[in-house]
Amino acid sequence: MKYKQLTKNLSKEGMPFIWQAYAFILLILVTASLFINDPVIKYGTDLLIAGLNIIAVICGFFISKKTFFPWGILVFAIILISSSFIFNSLIFYGYEIDTQFPSGLELLGVLMTGLFSINLLYLVEKQYNLRGITLDFTLVILSTICLIFLVSPNLLSIALYQLNEFEQSLVLNIILGTIFLSLIFIACLLSKKFKLNDLLLGVMVLLLSIHFYLDAFITFQYSSHNEILNKLSWYFYQLPGVLAIFYIFTEEFEYNIKPKKAKRMGVKLLWVSTIVGSLIVPLGVIYRWLLDLPSLTPLTIAVMGGIMSTIVICRVIILISNYEKQRQKLRDIAFTDSLTGMFNYVGLSSSIVNLKDILVLNINIEDFKSINDMYDRKFGDQVLKNLAKRIKKVNGVLYVARTTGDNFLAVLQVKEEKIHEAFLSFEEEIGLWDSVFNKRVAVPLTYGGSHSTKPSSLDKLVRNAEIGLKKSRLQKRHFTLHQDTDDAPNLFETTELPRHELREILQKAIDDNRLPIHFQPIYDVRTGALKALEMLIRVDSKKHGILMPGQFLEQAQSYGLLTDLTHTCINMIANQFYRLPDVTININVPPYMLDDRDTLTSFIKHFKAKGLPPKRFCVEVTEDGDIPTESLIPAIHLLKEAGFTIAMDDFGTGYSSLGRLSSLPFDSVKIDRSLLIEADNGNKTILDSAISLVKRLGVSVVVEGVETIEQLALVKELGADSVQGFLFSKPVPVTTDDQFPLNASDIVTKF
Repeated sequence: MKYKQLTKNLSKEGMPFIWQAYAFILLILVTASLFINDPVIKYGTDLLIAGLNIIAVICGFFISKKTFFPWGILVFAIILISSSFIFNSLIFYGYEIDTQFPSGLELLGVLMTGLFSINLLYLVEKQYNLRGITLDFTLVILSTICLIFLVSPNLLSIALYQLNEFEQSLVLNIILGTIFLSLIFIACLLSKKFKLNDLLLGVMVLLLSIHFYLDAFITFQYSSHNEILNKLSWYFYQLPGVLAIFYIFTEEFEYNIKPKKAKRMGVKLLWVSTIVGSLIVPLGVIYRWLLDLPSLTPLTIAVMGGIMSTIVICRVIILISNYEKQRQKLRDIAFTDSLTGMFNYVGLSSSIVNLKDILVLNINIEDFKSINDMYDRKFGDQVLKNLAKRIKKVNGVLYVARTTGDNFLAVLQVKEEKIHEAFLSFEEEIGLWDSVFNKRVAVPLTYGGSHSTKPSSLDKLVRNAEIGLKKSRLQKRHFTLHQDTDDAPNLFETTELPRHELREILQKAIDDNRLPIHFQPIYDVRTGALKALEMLIRVDSKKHGILMPGQFLEQAQSYGLLTDLTHTCINMIANQFYRLPDVTININVPPYMLDDRDTLTSFIKHFKAKGLPPKRFCVEVTEDGDIPTESLIPAIHLLKEAGFTIAMDDFGTGYSSLGRLSSLPFDSVKIDRSLLIEADNGNKTILDSAISLVKRLGVSVVVEGVETIEQLALVKELGADSVQGFLFSKPVPVTTDDQFPLNASDIVTKF
């Protein structure tokens, strides 16, 4: 039963059954040879075992696809040792081979085994970042050997001058056996638990070390039972070679070591090796002098001192290197953004010193949250990485920093008169589209900028660039350059109102049932006739002036006031309704309201209670809203049943455009100004495709953000139905019926 469990475990660890059988046969053959007394058969058996062993370790190396380092060292060592058995057998059978040759092969094989053991320790060092532990261990071993030779009156002299080469190799083997046992002892101290391959390695090392000790015991004639000890020594030498076959197949060097224990062991070895390595030679010399022991020759002292000093110096170099790497790592943590590898704000601040003609661009991804919602966070992280790389590659960019989640800073050195040209070039190189995991995704950007002709504080430039970015968002512009002006503090103050103060302002607007709502006209692109008015919410603050939606909508929702603000807007529309032209009124409904049937039903009832006909109103649904398409379907149908028309807003900025366009019964689609700007810069393909796609679905197309006659000509050429933008009118309050032109035929016929 135990045998079946063992073979099952070996198979699980990666050793095929056929090779298990092969190795077990070898194991039986080695054990059986213990009882062979005939030298002819004995050497023949050695020849057979050695040949089979070489074949097995080579096949195991290739079948298990082991790497040359360190497996090649172990396999080469076993081949050398097994070859020594082969050549000894051939010498016995009368082949003319130098008798010293097998001994040389054996010694070289043993040394290679020692090198393999040291490499195992190096792998532990590498895996657990314990740089120098292998060198420390080596220094401790050498220091111990030196100590033994120094404190013994004649041991060094005997080892160097009285022992023959064979006996010296035995002493070396004893030292290697002790090293092997020391490594196994360290492994036992560090291991969490023992696995099968740990047991195999431990038994191999133990048997090999016993062989070394028995050989020395026999050679130096400390026993009268040499024949029995010789057989045992031979058996303990052959057996590790067979066990090595199992080890090669099963070991993957996945250490079960406790990292904290490994680090503590590394620190202890560091102190012991440094202290002992530095003091062992001078203390040994003093010890021999005090006890009137034979003096060491200058050459011996020089060799020992040189070896110790060299290793200590190497260890100091590693310590300095570790310190520098740790310091660089801490610097990277402090100065670098971990996701993109670019500077963070601290790193950027430390890099910009006394530069003039600096242009700082504050870059923000519009509605980045929808990328994570549509795909996943890993996808969104890749978008950020790609954008950082694209910014860095832009011609003229000196530094790039990621300051917050989807916000970047780019620093360029540009003359004041070249700012506009530099930005257009920057924007063109960045582009709108990116390819992430083989998916094409739009990454719309909004920019704020600041410039200084003289060396200026980065904090000041970044602050002005932030103000520029906020202006771009509030005014729905692509880029705003903000310079120091008298109104800058006021603008910053109004965009960053204290939360308690903003809450009071919003609550007062609701209590007073008064909001200064604005309207922006939408015109027919062919005739110039007024087709609709988009209602835009504002909040009046006597202290801070008119507040834009970007300054209060998010906070209003968090305070639970957004529904009340929406109802207040309905009241204001009802009060102004008699002054409005007989056209459709577009209103924006908060996304959360569409996801809550009770709130949406209350909204519809409030309309009817105020006597407002739903057929005169179009509800704009943001294309990149916070709720999924399947949740929008019942809300849209409820609004349609009540008589409202439905428009998709900001088409082209989000990531669910096509899905929503094909799934929901939209009456019109409003294409975001970012696509128009892209077309205005020469890339008309995207805008053309968007308009054509919507038209083929039989849906009316409105293009937002038209500011120039050239843009108007372009959208007319591409087949848009309606236009909206500053070319015709800014959003204005309706106090009289002549606040905006009721017909724009004079504009649309200018080209």
